[in-house]
Amino acid sequence: MNNIDNCIKNDKKIGILGGTFNPIHEGHLKIAKAALNECELDEIWFIPNGCPPHKLINNDITAISRYNIVKAAISNEPNFYIKDLELSSIDYNYTHETLKKLCETYPSYSFYFLIGEDSLKSFDTWKKPEIICKYATILVAVRSNNRKNTEKLVVKYSKRFEGSFILLDCDFIDVSSTELRKQLSENRNRENSGINKETASYINEHCIYEKIDMSKYTPYCDIKEDLKTILKPSRYDHTLGVMHTAINLGMRYDVPIEMCRYGGLLHDAAKSYSKEELIEFCEKHKLDISESEYKAPHLLHGKVGAYIAKNKYNVTDERILNAIINHTTGRPNMSLLEQIIFVADYIEPRRHKANRLNEIRAMSYYNLDIATAMILKDTIGYLKDINAFIDEKTINTYDYFNKIINKKIKRNRKGLHMDSIKESIKENVKKIYKAIDDKKAIDITIIDIGNVSVVADYFIIASASNPNQLEAILDAADKVMYEQDILPKQVEGGKNSPWILMDYGDIIIHLFTEEGRDYYDLERIWRDGEEVDIDSL
Repeated sequence: MNNIDNCIKNDKKIGILGGTFNPIHEGHLKIAKAALNECELDEIWFIPNGCPPHKLINNDITAISRYNIVKAAISNEPNFYIKDLELSSIDYNYTHETLKKLCETYPSYSFYFLIGEDSLKSFDTWKKPEIICKYATILVAVRSNNRKNTEKLVVKYSKRFEGSFILLDCDFIDVSSTELRKQLSENRNRENSGINKETASYINEHCIYEKIDMSKYTPYCDIKEDLKTILKPSRYDHTLGVMHTAINLGMRYDVPIEMCRYGGLLHDAAKSYSKEELIEFCEKHKLDISESEYKAPHLLHGKVGAYIAKNKYNVTDERILNAIINHTTGRPNMSLLEQIIFVADYIEPRRHKANRLNEIRAMSYYNLDIATAMILKDTIGYLKDINAFIDEKTINTYDYFNKIINKKIKRNRKGLHMDSIKESIKENVKKIYKAIDDKKAIDITIIDIGNVSVVADYFIIASASNPNQLEAILDAADKVMYEQDILPKQVEGGKNSPWILMDYGDIIIHLFTEEGRDYYDLERIWRDGEEVDIDSL
């Protein structure tokens, strides 16, 4: 799914499908596909209701959740898009107002409003149906066995509201939203319940509609008091910080806050154990110990903590237990809850020593995958610097998140025209130039190599007078690309190297000591490229 405001062309035919989508199901998608094909529409825009005037929505699901479920559901449909036009309104949303706004915003577009035959029956009770007909052609999805009755109603409304109505032949997939929500709340047959796999995946990941039974868990207030007697004061304060941070991230990423509360509160339940006690506990209770964990027994406190959570405090949800187990090293394909506890452990308010902590805190509320990758990258770098043991799982986890982030970037670019991509790359070159120029980088050179190589579009070459300046320049460039959701494919060299290479795909940054730049003479090697003045970009 692409951003619908990209690459706008004139005279498009746009289908509009609105609704509460609580949740979106195969019936909605089938109607949209029928309209797209039968009427030769360019696109279908899904517009989830924010505050519909005619329907009370259960408070257990938010408008944001419904929007995100739709976004997931249509993610693999190249002609389906989503708009938050009604989501951002604090008042009731009326169809005639939405269509008027769309026609004013996109005056050269033709709009086709999709409804089912049941909605057509009550169309004359809608607010200002004549205005709806003024701004859009009405497409009515009709069952083949009910076409005659629907045709009569269409003729009646066409005259009454001076509108254009078109019937779509569509064999409906009968899905009861009420029954569907009941199935989802009971975790019944999600993959075959009338929703596609993308919808099911999002609902599962965010525990939407699910009734989570925590009645047998030890109340978290009692756990807090117990941990206060077990943990050191500083560790206990950290634990509360992680709990509150996890709750905040749960609100941000639509994960049940009680799951975040228990995961954050119990993540360090075994932190008071010594290395010997952790090994002894695992052996006694037959918990697996890996070779890495024998080398670094402190890594076992997650496993032991999960065992304590389950057997002492009656926390039985495997998703919470896995978040406790993996909060130190992470793991490839972490669940959203696991990521939340992993990130909360790193960014909670009492933390203050980690590099670029403020950047990671900000990123955590913007893009959790990137924040996770930043934490893993910095952790691995720190452990290397002090020659400490690095668990292979941490490295594998970083590789995993780095890959999925770069996949998302490539997928997002598929919907852009080549001109838009080139302009985006140029903007990043300008931002990098400014950032490293602010750090007093020496002799910054930009070379356009797009016409002479498939390696990249641009080289940015600069020098530093000393290792500290080199590191500052590197960090400044890296920050710019992180802010664009772009991670390096490859980094070669380090603070004390004469040459550091940072490969961002379209842009490769070469940072040198002054001696290293003279020695490697990169400008001479790439003299077939075109040296570019920053003001000409």
